[in-house]
Amino acid sequence: MKDYIAYGLLTIGIMVVVTASVNASGYRLGSEILIDGETIGLVVNRDYVHAAIEQVSEELYEHNLSFEREPVFIGRVVSPSAAMTQEDVRNAIMSTIDNFVEGYALVVDGEPILALVSEEAAELALENHKNRYVAGNISNDSIIEFDAEVEISNQFVPVSSLRTVEGALLALEPALGVRHTFVKQYVEEIPYEVERVNDYQLYRGRTAVGQAGQRGEDAIIARVVQVNGVEVHSDILERTTLRQPTTRIERIGQAEPPPTIAHGRFIRPAAGTLTSRFGRRWGRMHNGIDIAGPVGTYIRAADGGIVTFSGWDGGFGNIVRINHENGYSTWYAHNSANLVRVGERVAQGQVIARMGSTGSSTGSHLHFEVRRNGVPVDPWPLINR
Repeated sequence: MKDYIAYGLLTIGIMVVVTASVNASGYRLGSEILIDGETIGLVVNRDYVHAAIEQVSEELYEHNLSFEREPVFIGRVVSPSAAMTQEDVRNAIMSTIDNFVEGYALVVDGEPILALVSEEAAELALENHKNRYVAGNISNDSIIEFDAEVEISNQFVPVSSLRTVEGALLALEPALGVRHTFVKQYVEEIPYEVERVNDYQLYRGRTAVGQAGQRGEDAIIARVVQVNGVEVHSDILERTTLRQPTTRIERIGQAEPPPTIAHGRFIRPAAGTLTSRFGRRWGRMHNGIDIAGPVGTYIRAADGGIVTFSGWDGGFGNIVRINHENGYSTWYAHNSANLVRVGERVAQGQVIARMGSTGSSTGSHLHFEVRRNGVPVDPWPLINR
């Protein structure tokens, strides 16, 4: 008895693992449906099959027919794309029935594409097909029509062609277009033009906006044609300008820049050996790079700008700071001597200090920092070496 219980528990455990694995992959445990030994499809819910059979039986009863065959289920692993809905099962079962019954065929351009059990159901299917593309967008001047000749024909039809109203909508979507013609009002933007003018008061390489551009607006009344909710044609009936666009004027600098202006690129500030890079060092952040060389080595401005500090600053020792007036500033520390004063304009490459070991320093070197909008950044990639 214990062996049977253990075997049963093991089996249940295996089924739980398999089910979890199948669900995780997107596949589901389901069933293959057979009727009279023929496969009609796959489902993940057997209730769909029983409900579809009941639905088919009710429809056939109206035509003095019956459906008395029982489905057979075989366990299968079912992919999401292969799983049938209840409507799919209903249609598959109907396709196994060879009888002809009186019905109402929807005939498109002379070809019957499906049938319904009553004229009312056929009219409802066509009306619902129209409404799904134009609902909420109907005006007094709307014209709604099909893009093909459509008629409802009372005739004997194969049972397999019978559809519910919902099933008919699925079949009509690719087979019959709905054309909706209506008048639409909307505002259209007018792009502004860009004019570039030479400015001899502005340094070469620099630009400025002399006048901001503004888009204009036109009020449009148009006749629009949509097919299945997608616009395929539009005729403008009336256009009224609400606002003219304003031209954007861009000033292009032509004046020769002074030597002390920033070029927007940096040169190497001193000769020597790179001994320390930007980043974490000895448990602290090192905000610049170190270039070692003999005491007195020339230190040059990495770019043109204005001196904002020249003097002693604690652990930096003698330091020079330059504002390049383009969002960047540079720092030059541990100097043996500073050669520029606060407020002085300096050119790129101009000697501004001599290398030394002042402040918190273990040897003669230049500590060089680059700051963008006040935030330290790695100088090494920015230097034109």
